[in-house]
Amino acid sequence: MHRLYRDLIALRRNEADLADPWLDHLVVDHDEEQRWIVLRRNRIAIACNLGAEAASVPVSGELVLAWDSPVVGDRNTELPGHSFAILRAVDN
Repeated sequence: MHRLYRDLIALRRNEADLADPWLDHLVVDHDEEQRWIVLRRNRIAIACNLGAEAASVPVSGELVLAWDSPVVGDRNTELPGHSFAILRAVDN
């Protein structure tokens, strides 16, 4: 847990999109029934599964940091229960 906390602090320091304080630059998607939320700011997305069961979340990209073991697909990311993933958009 301590290492994850340190990694999150370092990521915020090194990713301008995570350090941006302006809420109007933030896009939020959610599904109350599936219990997931995605926060997007420019090239970074933070996907969180708030439920106990795994959820398929409509976000993809390069995995930057995660809690547990998400499976990142072309369009969706499968998040285990009570987990998160931080992803960076990939240029095509």
